[in-house]
Amino acid sequence: MVKLRAPAYAERETAVLDYLRKHGVATTDEVCDLVRASPATVRRDFTAMSQKGLIIRSRGCIQLAASAQQSPVSQSLTISNAKDEEKSKIAKLASSFVKEGDCIFVGAGKTCNLFSNYIKDIGHLTVVTTNITVVLELASCP
Repeated sequence: MVKLRAPAYAERETAVLDYLRKHGVATTDEVCDLVRASPATVRRDFTAMSQKGLIIRSRGCIQLAASAQQSPVSQSLTISNAKDEEKSKIAKLASSFVKEGDCIFVGAGKTCNLFSNYIKDIGHLTVVTTNITVVLELASCP
């Protein structure tokens, strides 16, 4: 007889959140069957997820908290898109300090990638970087 082990907490959390996104509500018994874990383990998981603000607990069931309605990827994309305009403004302002003939270092990150767009037209510029995106962006510049 093969004994199935219960998945680790992170796997159970992901499975529960996916289930809640599809069904809206889940009972303790449904989650026990879903993640192959005991009711005590599931209740501990519910406590942890509730403390993280991922779920709202009711007697015998849980539902998805408003903050967890989106998947983690779409949440990070929303945050990223909201910050892109700010990052672009920072990059543009930083580029105003760069003059022809300067030697500069450009680091890693989205703001630095945007910065490289603004400095493309500055002539005789020496750029030192570890950022491959910046290298590719500036490779065609004189």
